[in-house]
Amino acid sequence: MKDQEQLYEQFAYHRGVFMVKRVIPLVIVFIVLLSISSIAQFAAVNRAEEKDYLFLDDFDAKHNVYEYPDSIEYYYDERYYHYVDENNSESDIDWAIVYALAYATDGTGIKRIVADRVIATGMDVWYTHGWALYDAATKEFISIDKIDIAKYDGFEKGLAEAKVGKPFGDADLDGELSVLDATYIQRAIARLSEFEDRDDLSQYDTRGVNYDRPLNYISDIDGDGERTILDATAIQMKVARIEETFVTE
Repeated sequence: MKDQEQLYEQFAYHRGVFMVKRVIPLVIVFIVLLSISSIAQFAAVNRAEEKDYLFLDDFDAKHNVYEYPDSIEYYYDERYYHYVDENNSESDIDWAIVYALAYATDGTGIKRIVADRVIATGMDVWYTHGWALYDAATKEFISIDKIDIAKYDGFEKGLAEAKVGKPFGDADLDGELSVLDATYIQRAIARLSEFEDRDDLSQYDTRGVNYDRPLNYISDIDGDGERTILDATAIQMKVARIEETFVTE
């Protein structure tokens, strides 16, 4: 009986080893295929010439992206168009917001507030944060942190539509500033939940931030460098003003 048990254990062991030897190659093959598929998809969505953009030729005239070898990836996307007649999409486009970068970043995280939106990314070779405004009249691409906001009507709306950064105070990082953000902060302070990791910008370099107070957290809307109940109150007040303005108009 003992010999039978030993024989069974040996059989089970060798069968297990055999199955592992069969499964591991299959797993490796699956991972390789998945990687190839992901790389192919990545390349497909990031090669700008595969999509019909309105201002790509002007971008190419400035950066010569079409001359890049296939081994160098770049990304170009037109995220928002502003029309001369805002109510008529058939009218001429006077400016657009584009996202453009080449994958040769310096790896340094930087943060900036533009029109009450917090942008925090790595540096890139063309434009700060990868975002730029295209001026159709001059055919110039201007880095998002160097925009004369007063010159471009509807610029703040364009930033929101293009999803540039996050609204200052957006504690839950859903892309909208609402009373839910105030509730989120209150719950986190009461330790009923935790702040989002991406809310913490303290590890980012402050280069290019045109702001007279600390910018450690996206949720720190009062800019005192800390996340407190005062931020929740400030969000509630700001949301109330926004809603009041909306109703009035």
